[in-house]
Amino acid sequence: MKGEIIRLKAFIQTYLEPNDNLWPEDVILELKVFVSETLSEINAQLEDDFFNLNGEQERKVYIQDLQSQLVMLGNTVSFAVKDDLRTVGTDVLFNELYQEIICLLERLRSCFSTYFNFEQALPHLFMAESSRKYAAEWHGLINGLRGINIDHELVDVIDKLLFGFSDSNGIQINTWREWRYLLVFAGQASSFVKSFTKGDPTLRFLECIISQDFNSIYFYAYFLKFTERITLGDLDFQEQQEKLLYIQKVFKQAPIDTNLQFNPTLQPLKVSVLEGIMAELQYLSEREKLHQDTFKVKEGGIMPRFFFDVTVTLAELMFLFRLMLETGFMNTKFRSHLYEFINSFIRTQRAENLSRKSMRNHLSNKSVPDKIVDNIRSRLYKMITHIDLYYIDKQL
Repeated sequence: MKGEIIRLKAFIQTYLEPNDNLWPEDVILELKVFVSETLSEINAQLEDDFFNLNGEQERKVYIQDLQSQLVMLGNTVSFAVKDDLRTVGTDVLFNELYQEIICLLERLRSCFSTYFNFEQALPHLFMAESSRKYAAEWHGLINGLRGINIDHELVDVIDKLLFGFSDSNGIQINTWREWRYLLVFAGQASSFVKSFTKGDPTLRFLECIISQDFNSIYFYAYFLKFTERITLGDLDFQEQQEKLLYIQKVFKQAPIDTNLQFNPTLQPLKVSVLEGIMAELQYLSEREKLHQDTFKVKEGGIMPRFFFDVTVTLAELMFLFRLMLETGFMNTKFRSHLYEFINSFIRTQRAENLSRKSMRNHLSNKSVPDKIVDNIRSRLYKMITHIDLYYIDKQL
């Protein structure tokens, strides 16, 4: 085995030297035969050499030494291809050599996994080659996730995981352990897409990610966004609390279906996510308590803050705010902030219950009653008439 590795090293060092002359086709063919026969000999001798060794430690040393030698050869070839230092006539030859080296490494990983060093770095350009190999399968997975209406931000995370190797913002796969995990996860995600029938697809897929313990910081960041959408959304306090408690229950019940972890130096994803949900629930409770204390009637019946009285109903008021949002007169990052302001500082004509739910329903109502439209239109017209009467002439 050592002799074959030495011959490959000598071949690479010799023929990767810059050369302006094209190699004749018969020489290229001869070199191809040499490379093919040398790699075939390594493959053929692998199992015989392995089983002739005495003891597990010797076998482990043998596999990991061969793995290191092949990774080093792969790095040399990949750097040459990347830096365009190889001779023009050997382009295809060195591409094939690199792919053969990767195939041999994958054989070591799958057939001798007990002895394989999964913490070793992947060869350079490994993910670029693998993304081409698995392109059809992975694009099918992305399309499948979109097809069952998984949240687009979550699909983007999966996309960066599978194809973001060349992007500084992508999720980098650096070691054989991470590569093995990625293959297993991609298979589980594909099975999820094929078997999904009912329920909230995003929530169910997040449950799948927890079950696979994909404890990448990128997925944890998405889980934080997922829960923050609830606490910063349009729901009432009780609705927000109930939704978070339901999600907490779903994730608590998610079984861990793997003995692998994407990052063994971090705590399980399930633990991190449940801690995040508990923090959001605590934030909700503290925010609600602060809100209640702020608007609690003090001694003597004095309110701690003042209110604006408006001479319209809640439905009319929300229609007016809707017009301001639609025409760009007013902007707000979260509509919940608008609801909070109205609930805190405005009293309507009928002193109605200004709950977030009722405000949200009025603001998003697809069909606004004619009476409401006419009332607001007449008030806006009255303002225009006032401007024409008291301000237009004065400006002339």
